[in-house]
Amino acid sequence: ELRKFKADAEVRIDLLRSTMEEYSHQLIDLEAKLDESQAARACLEDEKNTLNDLNEDLAQRLAAASAENEKKDATIEHMKNQADAAMKAATDRNEHLESQVAMLQRQLHESMIQSSKFELENHNLK
Repeated sequence: ELRKFKADAEVRIDLLRSTMEEYSHQLIDLEAKLDESQAARACLEDEKNTLNDLNEDLAQRLAAASAENEKKDATIEHMKNQADAAMKAATDRNEHLESQVAMLQRQLHESMIQSSKFELENHNLK
């Protein structure tokens, strides 16, 4: 009976050794997968940091471009206001010149009438 117990014990020990060996292989596989996962995680973390840096850079460029566009818009508005003011001044000046021309035409007409009267009087006096 002791032999049977010893044989059963040896079978159990072999089974435990086999199970332990299988667990050891599984543990090695799991450790390798953990290493791969940690490496992949580090890679992803690097990519995340790179993308964050790129995003920050793009945000800064966008802000700079927006500020530049605002400056350009302000310059365009200023130039438009100057052009409007120049156009109004030119229109006002044109109206003033047209008024002066009309007045000079009236004066010329009156002078011609007066000149004709003087010529007629001069002719009558001769």
